Amino acid sequence: MTLVVAKILDQKIYIESDTKITGHSIVRNDDLKGNIKALILEPRLCLCYAGNVHFAEVAYIHFMEKSKTTIAWNDFIQHLFKLHQESNQETDFILACLESSGPLLIEIKDGKATQTQSSWIGDKDSFNEFQKHFLADRLNEVEDHIQMHKAFEIAFRSDRSDAVGGFQISVYTDTKSAIVTETKEPYPILRYKDGTSLISGRPKTLSFEGKNQPSAIPIEGASEGAYFESLFVTTGDSPACLAIHLGYAKCSLFFPPADLLNGELYTDMTGEEFVKEIYVQKKLKLAGFQPMPGTMGMKFIVGGAENCA
Repeated sequence: MTLVVAKILDQKIYIESDTKITGHSIVRNDDLKGNIKALILEPRLCLCYAGNVHFAEVAYIHFMEKSKTTIAWNDFIQHLFKLHQESNQETDFILACLESSGPLLIEIKDGKATQTQSSWIGDKDSFNEFQKHFLADRLNEVEDHIQMHKAFEIAFRSDRSDAVGGFQISVYTDTKSAIVTETKEPYPILRYKDGTSLISGRPKTLSFEGKNQPSAIPIEGASEGAYFESLFVTTGDSPACLAIHLGYAKCSLFFPPADLLNGELYTDMTGEEFVKEIYVQKKLKLAGFQPMPGTMGMKFIVGGAENCA
């Protein structure tokens, strides 16, 4: 299964999701073989899904093909509802949009399409765990979207359910980075949030296919099984995409723009080497953190022409 939680808070959209793939016929316990569950289709539109990945792929490809010409909002909702029915209501969707009139969430679940202020799809036990911590944290003087992120992280790392896992992916409303050319005024867009996790005492190993056979990647560092995960994201008004960088393993899983369902694996590269490579190959500036060798610290890095000399 999975877990995706989406909310409208203070007229902004916030989404938390995982990347684990499970189902009736498949369970991908290898984190590098997961999928992004919150797909930014356009700067102001994000599609989330839970259930059979096949129906998400059909929806994603349909939008990308139609968007080359035009695609009506209601037509796409009807397409998602049709896929929901075709999956015997086992694949659910959330469509998040920043309209000129304000943010919208459309939940397609349990045979209905509903406009809502808050939605979740996926594993119920994991959502209950999230909800417990989200409501408890609201007693503290912390902004709701920060509470939401922390509560999801607790549910995400909980041992109560094996339905949620992989990496935590966050989408938020950025009100500052995109600028209207004519007026020089900022306008809101949806973007992936960068982030990092440095965790000790919980070693784990990933694998990937190399030369036609699986190869193990120990992703822990020397400090008692510590491991480092970082999300690299595009900045400014660049197309939405992200990369999951495993610092000690020196490998990154890159999800390119307009192809967010298909990760590309880069190995034997530090974070700096990786962001340089992405800029050279695709002219995209990625930003994020990488670990500092020999320490428990980290540093912020940005790709770009000035770093590729």
